[in-house]
Amino acid sequence: MAAKALEPLFAELDDFIKDGDWGQALAASEKILKIAPDDADAFACQIGCLLQLSEFDKTLALLKTHGEDKFLFERAYCFYRLKRYPEALKLLESHPQPKPTRILELEAQVRYALEDYNKAVALYEQLVSNSKEPAPELKTNYLAALSLANATDQALTYISKHQARGLTFFPSESLAHKPLATAVLQEAVDKTFEFAYNAACSYIAVGDLSTAEKELKLSEKLCRETFTGEDFTEEDLNNEIAVVLVQLGFVYQQQGKNEDALNLYTAALKSKPSDDMVSAVASNNIVAMNKDKDLFDSEKRLKAATNDKVQLKLTSAQKQIIDFNQCLLLLYMNKSKQCTELVQSLRERFPDSPMLSLILASLLFRTKKIKESEDLLKEEIQKHPDSDKNVKLLLSLAQIHLSKPQRDLAEVISILGSIPSLRNKPGVASLLVLLYEHLGDTAAAVKVLDQCASVYANQKQLSEKQKREYVAILKAAGEFKKKYGLHEQAAASYKALLKLNRDDVDSLYNLVLMAAEVDPQQAEEYASRIPAIKPDSTISAEALENLPAPTLSAIKRKEEREGGAEAKAAKAVKAGGSSAAAKKKKKRKPLLPKNHDPTSKPDPERWLPKKERSYYRPRRGAKESVRRGAQGSASASTRPTATSTSTSTSTTAATPAPAPAAGAQPQGKKQPQGKQQQQRKKKGRR
Repeated sequence: MAAKALEPLFAELDDFIKDGDWGQALAASEKILKIAPDDADAFACQIGCLLQLSEFDKTLALLKTHGEDKFLFERAYCFYRLKRYPEALKLLESHPQPKPTRILELEAQVRYALEDYNKAVALYEQLVSNSKEPAPELKTNYLAALSLANATDQALTYISKHQARGLTFFPSESLAHKPLATAVLQEAVDKTFEFAYNAACSYIAVGDLSTAEKELKLSEKLCRETFTGEDFTEEDLNNEIAVVLVQLGFVYQQQGKNEDALNLYTAALKSKPSDDMVSAVASNNIVAMNKDKDLFDSEKRLKAATNDKVQLKLTSAQKQIIDFNQCLLLLYMNKSKQCTELVQSLRERFPDSPMLSLILASLLFRTKKIKESEDLLKEEIQKHPDSDKNVKLLLSLAQIHLSKPQRDLAEVISILGSIPSLRNKPGVASLLVLLYEHLGDTAAAVKVLDQCASVYANQKQLSEKQKREYVAILKAAGEFKKKYGLHEQAAASYKALLKLNRDDVDSLYNLVLMAAEVDPQQAEEYASRIPAIKPDSTISAEALENLPAPTLSAIKRKEEREGGAEAKAAKAVKAGGSSAAAKKKKKRKPLLPKNHDPTSKPDPERWLPKKERSYYRPRRGAKESVRRGAQGSASASTRPTATSTSTSTSTTAATPAPAPAAGAQPQGKKQPQGKQQQQRKKKGRR
């Protein structure tokens, strides 16, 4: 009888579940449980509806009273959604072997959230190998885990096996994965915008920014196609596409296209995405782009990126970068105390990070504590003697030595020479050459140039950027050797340039000059390769020789034939000028005083009254110190002028400032002028 009463309720529950009306489905399952409290199917439906409604705390409380062992996955999922990852992982690890697919998928997600990317990759590999046709979501998550686990080679191989139909893969020729290029493999599947986005992240990890840009543009296109239709709103599209735009902006920023990057960041922020992490990353990247400009705007953006709600969604690497940028911002704003406090607190969280020591050393250097800054860097370098983390520390230490009043160039050379990864880079090599040249050690400078050039010469294949660098180094080496008379070595550098480009006429010309100093016969052979100058067929040498030399009388006669001055003015007007401009202006003779001696220079102050001239001196005994005038007027010598605060640029000796006039009042309390006169009158009557 009870079973017959439950049939219509179960039918109603089934209809609600098919329609996705989880609220009504939850109410229907609760009706069934009131009639049959022990019905397992109704209880399972109730749990499923609560999960769909994101009632995770309520689900956990309900499962605690109805047996937890049967719903291990549901409990772990609730912990995962509540960001209680350790508890979720503990439950999933307790599941007996062999684990079902859904347990493996959730465990991989939990390990990904805990940033245990290597174990997440292992779980995804197991899932992919166990599936005949992996779902697009599984492929996307697997690729994301590979990218964050720094398994770039494995990620690129996986990308090449899952290219979209009809699309060709063109990675950069300079990368080691060149054999994967130009292949559209038969195993290709339809690509989703998430897969394209994660593929771009893999290319960013290996430095292939051009391919990453193509993948992100493809991801943007696929995202717009996916979220176009009646089932999706503009808000749904903006939420999904914002992360793609921010990542594309990052690629542009790395390529030096700051304006394009700023436009994409601004567009993403204007769309107000629901994911706060996207807004935080965009704001942080704008701050990094501003550097020491727009500091108050940067402060406001970083404040929004460091609130507690956003911090929960950021990875540890993202949190570290934002915290470091906050330290740099305080440094730029000269907030020394706040910067020091934040650095000290971050050093407890990131004890092995050299960036904090760099910021603290910069702060000490700004406050003129150069010795303390130098000691701090040396102490940090000694902690990691063989680590690549020391590169920035060593460069900063070299910069401090160069900024000292008494520069220790030998110490700077020693520091730069101790960095193997940078020693042969063009920028560092040029600095070393400059320092050796300043010290007069030409042989050491030549050695640096030759070593730097040999690094490029020994590579089997060079990218376009590397070729440009190699050419620049060879040219610099040739000019330097030529400058110091090392003709044979300079000739070797120019020969190397001609191997790269046989049409380089400048290098061939210099090679002829250098070879002429060493081997004249070989110089003649090279000179024969210099292309001859092609004569202009329109110019006749005989006609040029027969032309008469122009004379002044001939030019005047030509002007008379053309109509004189009027013709010249008309010609100027026709050419777009004015007739007034064509006329020659007459210079007026300067007005000179009477009886002026032409051998002497006229007085520049002759137009001023005598009393206002700089050399005027009043007659002895004359009472000219107080000038009469309107009531309240002051002496001309006490009036400030606009140039009273300017700095003199004259090379003559400064003249002493004039003493205040006798009638000037001191800068104290003054009495009205009328009252003083009244007191004087009373005194006279007595």
